[in-house]
Amino acid sequence: MERPTSFSTIPLRFFVNLQTGRPALDADVALHFNPRLDSQRCVVLNSRRSKEWMAEERHALLVEEGEAMVPAFRPGKEGEVIIKAEDNHYQVGTTYYRYILQPSADPVA
Repeated sequence: MERPTSFSTIPLRFFVNLQTGRPALDADVALHFNPRLDSQRCVVLNSRRSKEWMAEERHALLVEEGEAMVPAFRPGKEGEVIIKAEDNHYQVGTTYYRYILQPSADPVA
């Protein structure tokens, strides 16, 4: 018998880290992109230098699309994340919206 999928089985958070230097748990992170579909309902952008997290940027999960407000991510739905490295910042695009983190923790090479 097939077990029905419930909302609680769908991950409500995920993250993408662009690390610099050697792979390690405490490596510098030039970009931390963390959508939170749980009760926080936001997208967090951040970076880490010398084992210290910088100030978080929090962005609304609901974004304007024309006249309507739509979720930047939708639980249980496929989406796309595109990360573009510029000279001194990152642009993170989703299926529905674009975020910008400035400045990056390290020069983008």
